[in-house]
Parts: sequence; structure tokens; C-alpha cells
Amino acid sequence: MLRSMVILVLCLVLVTIPAGSAFAQPPSESNDITVFKIPQLTDEEKERLIKIVFSDKDVADIIGNRSYETINTGVWIHSTNLEKIGGYIDIAFSEPVVQEREWPIAEYRDDEEREYRGEAYTASELATFAKGEYLQYRKWEKDEFRQLHILVDFNKSKGTVVNITPLSFAPLPKEVREAQESLAIATYPILSISINSHRQ
Repeated sequence: MLRSMVILVLCLVLVTIPAGSAFAQPPSESNDITVFKIPQLTDEEKERLIKIVFSDKDVADIIGNRSYETINTGVWIHSTNLEKIGGYIDIAFSEPVVQEREWPIAEYRDDEEREYRGEAYTASELATFAKGEYLQYRKWEKDEFRQLHILVDFNKSKGTVVNITPLSFAPLPKEVREAQESLAIATYPILSISINSHRQ
């Protein structure tokens, strides 16, 4: 079932620049290159991210006594101004999990997704998007999954889990994840080099 939520697009970035150094736009007619610096999580923010995620009630309820590992962490930034919103953690379970529960959802504007569902944004929702904010709500669904993609907003209530995406596919091989680690970025609505969280 298609989930009403933010889409993270799998983007394997193969570059030789150091982590967080820059993304470059195509040269203009004057051959100038515009460089954008990508913010990264500090060590303090990484510790804060882990503490927030694993003290969250929803996360604790889902994990329970199951065997799991944390396979990715990274920064969550806004796709237009590159402002740091918070961070993300990806968790992989050793066995598939089936749960029916309320899932916390953070949704940025996605007209194609709404059109697919035959729905339209309300004036209030559009006003939220106009302020550069996302919709926050919970939705009851039954899912079978192998991973969780968890987003934390550092600015909301001093740090809050705002989105948990259950993913049905197995994680990437460890060597691939390690190759991506230095470039781990999660941005809404279009960039993520860790995983594709489009739900079916």
C-alpha cells in the first residue's frame, strides 16, 4: 500500500571530494561554479540523535526484544536552503517484522503523490508548506518490514522523532554502506543517499 509520506530517493553519489565539502552546480556561461557546503552532524549532535531515537516510545515498542543493528546515521537537511533540520538513523532487523500500529509521519509537499491518491491539499496544509514546514500526523497501517528509517527534528520540542518509515527490503551490503558513510545526507523532498523509502 502506498504510504502518505515523504519520499526519500536513493541517490548513490560517486564523487572524490571529502565528506561535506561541496556540491557544485554546472558551470555558467562565465565558467563560474557555484559551490554549496553541506552541513554535517557534529559528534555532540550524533550522540543527541542516538539518545532521542532510542528513548522514543514508538521506537522502543517496535524494537521490543528483537535483534537489530544501527546501519546508518546522517544529517537531515532542507532540500532548498540546505538548512540543517536534524538527523536520521537506519535500523535493520535480523528477521522480517510484521506490525500493525500508528506510524508517525512527516510529509513535505508532493503534488504527484496527492494526485495519485486522488486528494488535494487544504489551504491550511498549503500555508504550512509556504512557511517551509512539513505536515506532522500519525497513520494506522499494518506493515511487514526489515528496516526502519527514523527522522529526528532537532528544533521540535528540543529534539523529537517525527517520522518512522518501515522498509520491506533488506539493507545494502556492509561494504556498500561503508563506502557511502562519509556522504550520508538525508534531505526532503528529494535527496537521500542512504535508502529509498518509497512505500508500497
